[in-house]
Amino acid sequence: MIRRARIERKLTTQELADRAGISRGLVQRIEKGDPACAIGAFFEVAAIVGVRLFNADHATLSTAISANNAMLALLPKSVRPPLPR
Repeated sequence: MIRRARIERKLTTQELADRAGISRGLVQRIEKGDPACAIGAFFEVAAIVGVRLFNADHATLSTAISANNAMLALLPKSVRPPLPR
């Protein structure tokens, strides 16, 4: 949900990391759901991109996760610069 919100707001991982005062790698780990991430960093990133972590029931979260997975399936896995000719 955080990654989707970041992409919708047209933020790069580095821009989000700069706003949150954390490293780009930590943002990437948060987006992947790494349980070893500091909870404070997780909350800060979620607040910046506007993801509500509380006050959502199970049905709302399930719908958001399904929409997130559908959206991410449409995005390329990676973007590579064109090769020089």
